[in-house]
Formats: sequence, C-alpha cells, structure tokens
Amino acid sequence: MHKKDYIKSMKNEQEYTILFVFSDIFMQNQIHLCNLGADYFR
Repeated sequence: MHKKDYIKSMKNEQEYTILFVFSDIFMQNQIHLCNLGADYFR
C-alpha cells in the first residue's frame, strides 16, 4: 500500500469512528426509526 493511500485510509478510519459514535447515540432510537422507516416505505 502506498503511503498516500495509507494516510487516506487512516482518515476514513477516523470518519468511521465518528460514525460509530453517532450510531451509538442513535442506537436507543433505532427501533423507533425502524418503525418509522417501515411505515414510510409500506
């Protein structure tokens, strides 16, 4: 892997970590959101 690609993937890793933190926050609302989605796409 080239150094540039490695740095790029590290940046993506950070973004994924942030996403996981947010998804952790939203986890408590997940069932509610799933129900909303099911109603919306029905």
